[in-house]
Amino acid sequence: SDASANDLRESGTEYSGFIKDHYLQLPNTLPPRVKGLAESLTQSAETPYDKALAIESFMRGPTFTYSQDIEKPPVGSDGVDHFLFVTRTGYSDYFASAMAVMLRSVGVPTRMVGGYAPGEQSTEQGVRQVKDSDSHGWVQVYFPNHGWIEFEPTTA
Repeated sequence: SDASANDLRESGTEYSGFIKDHYLQLPNTLPPRVKGLAESLTQSAETPYDKALAIESFMRGPTFTYSQDIEKPPVGSDGVDHFLFVTRTGYSDYFASAMAVMLRSVGVPTRMVGGYAPGEQSTEQGVRQVKDSDSHGWVQVYFPNHGWIEFEPTTA
């Protein structure tokens, strides 16, 4: 998109029924402290764009550590809650799912997206080797009249 920050701030919250039905869903079992954290982080944000920036900035801050060497959340625990409040360590899917859930909890339509880096060129002509470690997850936020805009919550 060639939308400016100002364009996104002014895009409003007139979401279609499809967007609301599909990209604001949350489980009934979402721990209240996840929504509470999202509300706290976005309390001074006036627009969905500013809410996305606030949560993205928090996720990229010093509170969290990137690692692919992590334990699974305990059985019966909420993965996002466990990441945000217990381990604060994970890989891109953890960062992206936490940002998506928090944004949805404050009324911002969001989806998590996954993809792969190009991998490494193989010694075989025209063949690339793409590994699981080349995968990456990030977030897209919906803005009326502009569509899906990408955000990168994973800390460096």
